[in-house]
Amino acid sequence: KEVLNEITVGKSASLVSEAKDARISLSLSGLLIADTEVADINFSHSVSKQVIYLIGIASDEIELNKVIHHARTVKGVKKVISHIILKNDKRRL
Repeated sequence: KEVLNEITVGKSASLVSEAKDARISLSLSGLLIADTEVADINFSHSVSKQVIYLIGIASDEIELNKVIHHARTVKGVKKVISHIILKNDKRRL
């Protein structure tokens, strides 16, 4: 088992920053749903201070790269942190 630690300490996000995060999240969700080559049900994301955190299981490298690419192309994203693993990753056994 593995625990992901992405805790950040600092000032709480402003209302404007939270609105930007919500727009980024909706945009990414739309991109993943619209891409027929991505099984969007296998992925989850969180956005905080315009940083996207991805988690999920990709069937192959192509799908993994597509999800990361979609996240990087959303307007306003500062950084993408991926915790996506491949379906055949030994950590899943």
